[in-house]
Amino acid sequence: MSEKKIRLDNEIARYVVRKKRIVERALSLTDIEVNFNFPSSTSSNIEKGEVVKEETFKLYLETIGTTKKELKKLVEKATEEAKELKFKLKQIERMVETGYI
Repeated sequence: MSEKKIRLDNEIARYVVRKKRIVERALSLTDIEVNFNFPSSTSSNIEKGEVVKEETFKLYLETIGTTKKELKKLVEKATEEAKELKFKLKQIERMVETGYI
């Protein structure tokens, strides 16, 4: 029986986990390795979207203080924020193009 593999292939999901690690938890990759005995290379691979074992991914999420369910919610929120920002930028672009600033 082979172990299930997982990949964080969504750019926004990778952004969210890096943000959670760096901004919210103030952890460097070295901090994770030293304080949680979790290899920094594995953390880096996860954040780059490399394939890892599901158990390893779950452990990484625990290390940064989140769960798969919470990650999904954070990704949805970040996606909505990105859509809103894109809409606002398009509106600004139109204003500049028409000279209505």
